[in-house]
Amino acid sequence: MPCVLNFLRGAGVALLFLMTSCSTEIEAETQPEARGELWVRGIRVTSSFDLHKDGTYVSSVNCDICPKNEQAGTWRRNGGRLVLSEAGGLVEHVFVEVKYRGCNGLVPEKKVPDLSKLFPTDIYFRWHDECPRGL
Repeated sequence: MPCVLNFLRGAGVALLFLMTSCSTEIEAETQPEARGELWVRGIRVTSSFDLHKDGTYVSSVNCDICPKNEQAGTWRRNGGRLVLSEAGGLVEHVFVEVKYRGCNGLVPEKKVPDLSKLFPTDIYFRWHDECPRGL
């Protein structure tokens, strides 16, 4: 009888371990920020970049009728700037951290001089940030 109890205890621990690992994978799929940071711009036609914790990123443009458009590479922060380097290393996209109507956002470096003329849909905001939802 003790043998059966030990077997059941071991099976229970194994089942608990499997359930925990599966829930972690599902969380990473359903909650993108569990992998790193997700920044999104736009309403109907959106663009986003997913900054992974390992220093890589994937950026994409999403719309109903557009062909799939994804780019990947590495990212780094440099002062108040975020630098995305495409996989080939030839192209770098530089974003500047800004306060837009009280919310933290990112803007392409070349658009910073026109910040007062930009709409909320021109600014990248963190996916789960509540602040820009009221803009």
